[in-house]
Amino acid sequence: MRFTTKGALMAAVAAAALATAASATPVCLPSDAAQTSTAAADTSATATDSTEASATATATAASDDSGWAAAKARAAALVAEMTLEEMVRVVSGAGSSDTVCSGTNFAVERLGLRALCLNDGPTGPRSVDGASAFSASLNAAATFDKDLMLERGELIGEEFYGKGIDIALGPDLNMAHAPLAGRNWEGQGADPYLTAISAGLQVRGIQSKRVVATAKHFVGNEQETWRLHTNSVIDEKTLREIYLRPFQYAVQREGAAAIMHSYNMLNGVHMGENERLLTDILKGEWGFNGLVMSDWLATTNRTEAAVAGTDMLMPGNTWDTVCNGGELVAFSFNPDYPLIEAADAGWCWGINLVQDVGNGTVTQTRVADAATRVLSSLFYVGLAATGDRTISIGDAGVNVQRDHRKHIRAAGAASIVVAKNSGVLPLSAKSVPKVALIGSDAGPSVSFQTYSVDTYGHVPQGGGSGATRFPYVVTPLDAFARRAADENFAVKYALNDTDLDTAASIAQLGDVALVFVKSYSSEGWDRYSYDLDSNGVALINAVASVHSNTVVVLNVPGPVDMSWVDNSNITAVVFAMYPGQESGNSLVDVLYGDYNPSGRLPFTVANDTTDYTVSTVTTFTLPNGTALEWSTPNAELYIAELPQSQQPKVNYSEGLFFDYRYFDRAGVEPLYAFGHGLSYTTFAYADATVVSASELGVDVTVSVSNTGSVGGHEVVQLYLGYPESAAEPVKQLKAFEKVYVPAGESATVTLSVDSFFLPVWDASAGAWTTPSGTYTVYVGASSGDIRQTATFDL
Repeated sequence: MRFTTKGALMAAVAAAALATAASATPVCLPSDAAQTSTAAADTSATATDSTEASATATATAASDDSGWAAAKARAAALVAEMTLEEMVRVVSGAGSSDTVCSGTNFAVERLGLRALCLNDGPTGPRSVDGASAFSASLNAAATFDKDLMLERGELIGEEFYGKGIDIALGPDLNMAHAPLAGRNWEGQGADPYLTAISAGLQVRGIQSKRVVATAKHFVGNEQETWRLHTNSVIDEKTLREIYLRPFQYAVQREGAAAIMHSYNMLNGVHMGENERLLTDILKGEWGFNGLVMSDWLATTNRTEAAVAGTDMLMPGNTWDTVCNGGELVAFSFNPDYPLIEAADAGWCWGINLVQDVGNGTVTQTRVADAATRVLSSLFYVGLAATGDRTISIGDAGVNVQRDHRKHIRAAGAASIVVAKNSGVLPLSAKSVPKVALIGSDAGPSVSFQTYSVDTYGHVPQGGGSGATRFPYVVTPLDAFARRAADENFAVKYALNDTDLDTAASIAQLGDVALVFVKSYSSEGWDRYSYDLDSNGVALINAVASVHSNTVVVLNVPGPVDMSWVDNSNITAVVFAMYPGQESGNSLVDVLYGDYNPSGRLPFTVANDTTDYTVSTVTTFTLPNGTALEWSTPNAELYIAELPQSQQPKVNYSEGLFFDYRYFDRAGVEPLYAFGHGLSYTTFAYADATVVSASELGVDVTVSVSNTGSVGGHEVVQLYLGYPESAAEPVKQLKAFEKVYVPAGESATVTLSVDSFFLPVWDASAGAWTTPSGTYTVYVGASSGDIRQTATFDL
């Protein structure tokens, strides 16, 4: 069988079993006779429900023991009434569908427990009509705006709840460890503090609307190539400080009620069977009370997964499907390199788990704990497990968008990074009466549906299970045309990326030429080059060779080849990334100064791509000497046949030193530093003062003055340098605040380093510790633009 999407794979895996599932509980939807509530009632009740949820869910902190205690007691009382088979029904996946829910479990009819609906993803409800397509999570991080991060979570939560979805499969907390990793667009960038804050606030927002948020993919899932058969090798200090820290924050500070384990091995053990990570650390050290679910088809041994601490196995199948614990061989999202899927995977429980308890390989106590955790997660966020909810994923008549487009447009604008500006921006109809738009990325695509954003035209989001079905897309051409109609200026355009002569000719008709280029990224495979898609560099050079006022707009998921940037005719560079359905409007708001740009890069952009020292593993040599590449047909099939100990290793040998931490240590000057972004005004910093400093946290104040002629937001960033004995990076982001300062005025900004982020991991002691000595506080506009420093001793 060949598959091009996760949904197609799920459908194929489940098809035969579903044909014989007449006696099984229907997937996702309750029985027709039981559907007493209406979709309209569900939707109209959202505002009231959200208010109730804020009072009952207590989803803003895992330290709210009373919230978890009540949820666990209620869940335990229900589980105590269950038979073993009923417990297993709660924790077993019952199949997956692109048109209903990404996943579901089995109902327990005797106790009135309905089947749950789990659905992707981080940009809004996936495969859903009548819902919004939010910007990429990478864009949310680029706003450096805590209010927008929280609001994003709240609005996404509203839409999930309104569609009858119980568990949202997001946000993504994996790091942009390798710049070319395929799912970087779903994450929050290349810094663990930024990731913790951005994802944590989204968790809080989602759960405030009575929807369980799922922090994923736990842990070390920083590449897509051969992800089912790669071994992430990470030393303990690096694992704790970089890759686990955002998850720990989401659990302990923001009350994440669900964790999804990843596909990969970590230090030789598949995450689904990694008892040390799932039970000892997550549930033990961190006190996690919620449920751990598998990623879809990520479990290689159903019995070991149950013992290790996996609480819900997805996607599962029908109740009586025999599953002997073999390993899933391979599947692919890449239509150019489809892989085959082998039978006998270890991803179904159902009757198999009942038998495992019967033969003593899994205890009933463990199954009861798993069922309790599933139900506790629902109760913690204010959801009921009984009663009926109408699931309206495929029903466009149940529209949950409300006015969310306003947030999407504003958040998109706030995320856009003006990286270079020689004075051409902002544009105006008076100073620039003719505008030329060049490149297919400015115009429409063939389709904007889940998984199938056509890369010929505009790319406002990436692909895979994190993609969203667009209700509409405002392209740059759309937005410019609308503004031109209102303000009486002319728009010329050429959308063919390979007809360079026409592009150059049309460009010369404008007073400014904007070149739109892109790089598409997706789950299932990694980007294999820093090259721009669709002849992008040649297109830029063709226009810049004939126009002295060339502006380049990049819809990209991270760093790309910037070899063209030093051309003096290129007067501005704008990183738009993936802004979602309002993409064109968000961009035009920034380009014309309706919104003074305040986005900041959540990753470092190098002068030369050779400056990036971390890459995904895309080549591998089999023991027999056969060399495999990412593009080798069925490469993962060959890899899967190897013992796990011989499968590809992803060595995180750089330790703490990737992205700006590496550039700082190596003394390599980046093109655009992490945290960089320009405004249409200027800001001056003064009087950085350490107000207080102890193991309980650090407070620093700094004066920020707007020395320009227009009001604007400044993102004030605090980086901390540890005592030399700590062997930490030169500086690390530990606080940021986004503050609006009117022209000619000043503001005193307080930056607080939370006690959670102050300690470092002492590998020899196996514990967190706050090093003694002198610390340096760096306050500035980016990691490469430090304006003020101060010191303190601990």
